[in-house]
Amino acid sequence: MARPSDDPSAPALLTNLLPIAFMTTAVALPLSGPLDFLASPDYLVYVRRPRTVGHFVAYLVMLVLYCAMLCGVELAVALAIRPTETATLVPGAACAMLTSLTLILIIDADHLAEVTAYGYLAAITLYAMVAAVSPVLVWFAQPSHGLPLCALLATIFSGAVLLLFSRLEIR
Repeated sequence: MARPSDDPSAPALLTNLLPIAFMTTAVALPLSGPLDFLASPDYLVYVRRPRTVGHFVAYLVMLVLYCAMLCGVELAVALAIRPTETATLVPGAACAMLTSLTLILIIDADHLAEVTAYGYLAAITLYAMVAAVSPVLVWFAQPSHGLPLCALLATIFSGAVLLLFSRLEIR
């Protein structure tokens, strides 16, 4: 997760290159696989298995499990290296999981709205703003601020994906 630098003279974006690379990898790894499951272009799928809220919940569970596994592996490695810092590593991993979930949901919502490029731009802009603007980063890095905000954003964007999913036309 992006963190404020110990050195006030160092730019925040430069000190957060590894978290930015992690989030880029987290967003790029699924390669729209869960979204393909959600918005399957196969015409016969709609005849045999209609798209319902259960289908959306399965998509959401798939995304949450993906993000949890991705951040869980990183947390396990970090705890193996520094077992005494559990109090800071666990909330950071939870925030990273919710952040990656939010970024993927932003991209998927814009993909369903047929403006995929804007989804990637919105996700990059949102995360870069947090990682580059020092006052925002200091506020966001506190677990009492970052975790509720990430959970709220994930809820909002999952609602947006559900709304777009329910209006998705069969082509």
